[in-house]
Amino acid sequence: LPGMTLKVPSDELKEKYQAATLLDMERAVSVREVESPSWNPATQKMELFEDWGLRTQESSWARVTFHNGGLLKLDANSMAILKSPKKTDHELELKRGTIHTTVARVVTPSARIVPKGGDTKYSAQILDDLSTRVKVYKGAADVQDLKGRKNIEVKAGFYTDVALDRAPATPTKMPNVDLAMAPDIRGMNGRSDAQVKLRVGGAPA
Repeated sequence: LPGMTLKVPSDELKEKYQAATLLDMERAVSVREVESPSWNPATQKMELFEDWGLRTQESSWARVTFHNGGLLKLDANSMAILKSPKKTDHELELKRGTIHTTVARVVTPSARIVPKGGDTKYSAQILDDLSTRVKVYKGAADVQDLKGRKNIEVKAGFYTDVALDRAPATPTKMPNVDLAMAPDIRGMNGRSDAQVKLRVGGAPA
């Protein structure tokens, strides 16, 4: 009725609107809200909500934490869309560039990546032909094409490429130099104390 306030249980709001928090960043990082045509400068510790875009420019990077404690680093010249894991089966949609992450499930133009176990560390990179290269530095990850025709396990020290509309390639052992360059995406103390916020009606709670 007019004038009445609809009360929604907090647990339901958490399941619907949970997203992520921007832990820290370097140089030119911007965000785009849902249905907004423009990108705006990001700030450290800001709240990131469902379906918001996150973009980095040249020589820039951003690091976020998800509701489940997972960490993700977005490299320079990259763009991603944050998703609600309660409404989809992944936390992030990578549109361009490279990410390094722990327990986040990621979808790219050609692949779906699901880490196995809480200690997994991997990267996903979209190449010029829109294929995806997945490198696993620790633990293991399941990688499949978007049509779900083939699923492979990529273990630590291996990588796979997934071309558009193709099944994942057989995992190949990474050169030692790639393993040595595995990024450390943790904070100084190895954990994040950032709190995930909620968005209600398109605005921060």
